[in-house]
Amino acid sequence: MPNSQQQAPEYAPIPPEVRAFLEDLLREANIPEILPEQKELMIEELYVRLDQFLVATIAQYMPEEKLEAFTKVVETNPDPQEIQRYLQENMPNAQDVLTVAFGKFRELYLQGVSQAAQEQEKIQNQEEKKPETKQ
Repeated sequence: MPNSQQQAPEYAPIPPEVRAFLEDLLREANIPEILPEQKELMIEELYVRLDQFLVATIAQYMPEEKLEAFTKVVETNPDPQEIQRYLQENMPNAQDVLTVAFGKFRELYLQGVSQAAQEQEKIQNQEEKKPETKQ
């Protein structure tokens, strides 16, 4: 029988410092208390999004002649230390680029959460103003 659940892509375990960043991000976004399983799913989803964001950012700053080799490294799903080593050897100001990228990801995520909350509030306000329909 085929598995109807969608398989998540294989990722290396989330490094502890990245997990702490993502957990802090959820706290900053005022995510209400949720079940640990739900929180873990949110952390994993954010990790995938962060990973994609970082790869896209790195691609913008990687010297053109190193980009193809970097793509091949990323496709092998290496551990974070291997990527860090490659970046330090091949990309000028790698640490600065990553620091700025983490900050930008945080900013974009919190803006998205804020906008979603504002939209939800607008919808609730509109629903409260609607006259009740008689049946």
